[in-house]
Amino acid sequence: MRVLRHHQPPLKMRFSWTVKAVPASALIGLILFCSPAPARGFTVQDGDGQSLHGKIVKEALSSTIDPANLSLVIKSLDEKAAAEAREAQSTIKSSVAFVDREQKKILNYAAEADVSPASRYYCLKHFGQLLLAAQDFYSRSDYLEVQSARLAEKLGKNGFDPYNIELVDWNKMLAATKQNQALIYGPATQAKEDSAQGKATLASTTYFKAARELAVRETSRQWEVLETLIKQRYHDRAMTILVALKQASCPQTEPDGLD
Repeated sequence: MRVLRHHQPPLKMRFSWTVKAVPASALIGLILFCSPAPARGFTVQDGDGQSLHGKIVKEALSSTIDPANLSLVIKSLDEKAAAEAREAQSTIKSSVAFVDREQKKILNYAAEADVSPASRYYCLKHFGQLLLAAQDFYSRSDYLEVQSARLAEKLGKNGFDPYNIELVDWNKMLAATKQNQALIYGPATQAKEDSAQGKATLASTTYFKAARELAVRETSRQWEVLETLIKQRYHDRAMTILVALKQASCPQTEPDGLD
């Protein structure tokens, strides 16, 4: 798997999905983020029985976060994925709002993450849940299709590199949902759930591989954004908090009384 690490714009993009305002007459409701079937994006288990979401997290963050703490992130992500598979469909709007709420929870718990194992647990738990929505965007929406078509028109069908597609601008998406603007991205038009479904060719790769790479890059970016937000809020304590989140031990089971 080809892994590229692109430096994204600074924190201003806190979460960013590109959006486009349309006339009020076109606001006929937000597009469903998922298909009618209850399957998850990047299916909960890959062909070898392991979490595909978890593999993406490991690829992005295994050199940054201690294995035990990374396991907590993955466990929380997988549990959220399994729960959502049993729940009603979500919209792009509700998914964007969820990501925003999770980020706020993480930053609040970070206040004591350097001294409280329970606070560390909940920081990492909510970070894992945030990553689920962030990763799924690339497999379950038509973002990759829209961006590929734009680049193909500009550079030719085989003249662009899908791995160089920019990550979504979450700030704009969040702003649009708050203003009840219609979003230009809808449900995926190409299956990208796993390598078998997403085997359709996209330039020099496949839709699945391109979506997966975007998810890996997004996962790395989300941690970088979190680091920046913690530094902005907690100043002199930020490095101690970040080291604790990366390396300090957490409870094996969910603590009581915080969440």
